[in-house]
Amino acid sequence: MGLNDLFSKKLPKDRPLCGGVTDATDPSAPKTITSQQITQLYVHFCISERVTDKPYSRFTFEIKPDENGILTLSEQLSGISCKADNTLLERVQTIVRDCDLAGNNGVYRVTAGLPPDYQPCDVSISYDSGESIEYTVNNDPDALWAEKLYLLLAEWFSKNGNDSLLPPGENSQVTHLRARILKNGIRTGYFAVSIHNNDPQGISAVKLERTVSDETNNTILSKDYADFPDDYYLTITRIVDKYDLPVKYRISRFDHKKRSFSGHETGYYGMGERPDNEQDSPGLSVSLHLKYQSGTILNIDTAKPSEIQAMTPLLDELSGYLDSLF
Repeated sequence: MGLNDLFSKKLPKDRPLCGGVTDATDPSAPKTITSQQITQLYVHFCISERVTDKPYSRFTFEIKPDENGILTLSEQLSGISCKADNTLLERVQTIVRDCDLAGNNGVYRVTAGLPPDYQPCDVSISYDSGESIEYTVNNDPDALWAEKLYLLLAEWFSKNGNDSLLPPGENSQVTHLRARILKNGIRTGYFAVSIHNNDPQGISAVKLERTVSDETNNTILSKDYADFPDDYYLTITRIVDKYDLPVKYRISRFDHKKRSFSGHETGYYGMGERPDNEQDSPGLSVSLHLKYQSGTILNIDTAKPSEIQAMTPLLDELSGYLDSLF
């Protein structure tokens, strides 16, 4: 089912003046959907530059059976497609449910003459029960549901051999790392230090230092030094990139609840789900500072349990590699 089929009957014969609002909303459209099984999806939206590498990026995603009856995901503007399955549809439904897209069902309300990134956003979702969600509204380039759906579908394409829709990552190598992890009152820190010799010319060596301290009584339990292997920063880069940290860091700057770029100020960096009213943990914290050759800087400082739990696989792999050097 195409966009013209869905909405042509609602379009006015005369184009409205700039700033004029066209409202053809169906107030009787249900705002709840009982089925959880999506059969087809059509969405057309635009997302902001903090997610993509362009001032704004418009996408038209569709999931439906192809001419052979095979469930297929496509992005119409780029012309790419790949196989889909019920697992993908279930993940899409999770986003639809959590972001309450059914609450807009039946709405057709658009404003003429808005900037490109606010031009109409279209949603059409069909369910096995015969229910559907259909609406057209002014696009919100910072909409949480669009961001989540875009990332889900871009990653699905990537897993099926096409990386073209993935958000741009960091292409250069890490050149600096400083990490401090607090757990159960014990803080372990890893960082580069200069070791000065007694040579009158002031010759020094740069070493990797690991310091373990007991925060309950403010005492240092151990301090060790190790040489940097030739592939040290390359290995660090591979570990960090494996968990998409640069992309998640950039996207998480925006706090959807506050509608501001204050996400990092509250201790969230795109790894966890930001539970409501979550308090800092008194005995758990992470400080992870990285700098890339390009000049990109990631400064992560958090004591939020949900964020640290989501970061655990990354932290375990990172600390495991660092500990192996001593």
